[in-house]
Amino acid sequence: MRFYIETHYYNKVTGELEKEGQSYELWLKTYPQDLAPLHNLADLHATLGEYEKALRAGLQAIPRQQDNEDIYNEVASDYMDLGKFSEAEAIYDQAAKRGLESVEILQGRYLLAFLKSDEPEMERLVASAKGKPIAEDSMLFCAATTAAYFGKWKEARKLFQESVASAKRNRSISRAAIHQADAAVMEARIGYPPAPEDAERALKLDRNFYTEGISAVTLALAGRNARAKDLAADLNRNSTKNTVVQRIWLPTIRAALALNQGNGEDAIKELQATGSYDLSMGSESRADPIYVRGEAYLQLHNGAAAAAEFQRIIDHPGVVGFCPVAALARIGLARSYAMQGDTAKARAAYQDFLALW
Repeated sequence: MRFYIETHYYNKVTGELEKEGQSYELWLKTYPQDLAPLHNLADLHATLGEYEKALRAGLQAIPRQQDNEDIYNEVASDYMDLGKFSEAEAIYDQAAKRGLESVEILQGRYLLAFLKSDEPEMERLVASAKGKPIAEDSMLFCAATTAAYFGKWKEARKLFQESVASAKRNRSISRAAIHQADAAVMEARIGYPPAPEDAERALKLDRNFYTEGISAVTLALAGRNARAKDLAADLNRNSTKNTVVQRIWLPTIRAALALNQGNGEDAIKELQATGSYDLSMGSESRADPIYVRGEAYLQLHNGAAAAAEFQRIIDHPGVVGFCPVAALARIGLARSYAMQGDTAKARAAYQDFLALW
């Protein structure tokens, strides 16, 4: 009981994910036959971007939880994060043979189909969720994000609105708010005008630490400095120990604000706090700190350093998935090469982007 209370306190109250992980490790060492710490460690390591550790824990858990759909999805997701798509498919097939289904597995299979460029399968999965609570709004959101990835913003906005409406119909207001907030930050990355208003709509639907954090990032990217600072101050005040807030969102917000003021050096300094969390699951895209750091290096006319950041995003398709930041990174890469005078590589990167959009 002590370990249960302690781990849930760190997860639900303070958000101290590293301490939560330490408690799970001690729980597992003390009671090696307990299933909960092994499963939860797999999930926690993935949240922190420690995908190799997550995979090891998940593979240990499957034989002991053969009818737990969550752990199958976790292991398959870890394989995708590590770029091992065939292995991910094999895990999903194992789950299917046991008759295991969940919204998370549906989303995971959609991502796998995207990574394999299997458009008919993606369409089939979205259609299969129609009329089903939670599944429908989740898959509509996946379809919307994919449309945005390919530059189809009119279609994306329509699907985003449908995902929000679907969640509302099923009285999932918190899910509706998350969809709205995530849509807004994607819009902000390309300078789409409705982004700030969509962020405010998310906050009106449900103001929690996630919608507040993502909305603050949105408003900072959109140049709404005063409002972003207010939200950041509120986040900092209410989540002083929260790992995601302190190590991902606040550094990203402050870095974006520094960029808005033409201070790339300060932006780089702010992002030092993200450290190993650059590709963790804490941000909507899993790569926001990297993208903003790349923009900061461009502002500082350091093309080589900028190229390295944008390339990190492109090199992790299983992590970033169909989030539009993966497509936009190709523009950043092209600008980085152009800044270095490498016109051939710049042209190739622009062509890669245009092939998507």
